[in-house]
Amino acid sequence: MTLYMNIKQLGKRKNTVHKVPFEYDTAPSTLRELITETVKICVAQYISRMDRGDAVLTDEQIDDMGRIGKIAFLSLIHISEPTRLRRI
Repeated sequence: MTLYMNIKQLGKRKNTVHKVPFEYDTAPSTLRELITETVKICVAQYISRMDRGDAVLTDEQIDDMGRIGKIAFLSLIHISEPTRLRRI
């Protein structure tokens, strides 16, 4: 099942929303299942980007933040692989 979600771009000056597809093996039957499966997909994508060595922030996002004078690298200083949804 493919579900499209509207995701707002980082940066305060650009109010852009991107339609992002999410692939689910089975259709979630509750909101809790939808959120849980979506978080699992996002965490897996994040880990995959880190394994490939891709930047967490794109060049466009860094440029947008630079224009407003705020680049948030503090959240990137101590990056480690996230724990696998231990609370979900």
